[in-house]
Amino acid sequence: MGGLIVTSQCNLKCKVCNLHDARFNVQDRGLDYWKNIVDQMVGLNIAGIGITGGEPLLKPYIFDLVRYIREKGLPCTVNTNGLLLANETYAAKLAEAGPGNVNISVDSSDSALHNEFRGVPEAFEKTLQGIANLKKCVREQNKNATITVVTTISKYNYKSIVDIAKLCGSLGVDRFGVIPMHNISQAGCKVENTPEIGAIEKIMEEC
Repeated sequence: MGGLIVTSQCNLKCKVCNLHDARFNVQDRGLDYWKNIVDQMVGLNIAGIGITGGEPLLKPYIFDLVRYIREKGLPCTVNTNGLLLANETYAAKLAEAGPGNVNISVDSSDSALHNEFRGVPEAFEKTLQGIANLKKCVREQNKNATITVVTTISKYNYKSIVDIAKLCGSLGVDRFGVIPMHNISQAGCKVENTPEIGAIEKIMEEC
């Protein structure tokens, strides 16, 4: 699976993210640049492409890029915080572009905790509205995209993982996944093996 970090720009200010640091600023590229990268990835016989950021939906060409990846016969996953999908126009455009899966970040079932973690008021409410809008657009356009809620495990939320799973059930999403913290630097991306990961494994065993 290949990945495209199309931007370091974001509309959130998450506590644990350092992509806003100027040292990691992703140079703004146009659609043609990313199409060329996709062509190279196709030549490597990769299984699919994930698009991430920052917030990739901030880039106006993102829908065309998703379509291009699909035209090349590759599965495409879009990673988003879901805020822009609260505008149904964005949700409709993303559904029409045809990603096979959309990962949407939700880090708590408690709105106050999610908003504190994400650093923006009403982030929780907008993300949930975005999920509802995307579900609606996928259904109306007869698309087969799956919607996955992804939770980044941290000391702030690991004890409420079951509640987050229950929230996913009430939202009617297709899948729920958890990921560990990642330390991103100029040297690369390293998974943080934090104590919370072991705690999550124990909680899931007891469920």
